[in-house]
Amino acid sequence: MPEKEGIETIKDIRKQYPEIKILAISGGGKPEPENYLLLAHALGAHKTLKKPFRASELLNALKTL
Repeated sequence: MPEKEGIETIKDIRKQYPEIKILAISGGGKPEPENYLLLAHALGAHKTLKKPFRASELLNALKTL
């Protein structure tokens, strides 16, 4: 993301809009994708997906949210 990292974005969204559901998606980043997604979940992401994923996985995650 050009302006800020995803983790920072999750924190900002949680503060401003606590009712919004968050789906975090990662294919890398500074930490390993698994660690990044664990951190994203701990900070308020309701669902996480690691790239690559199938369209059906994305649709299921969105339905769950």
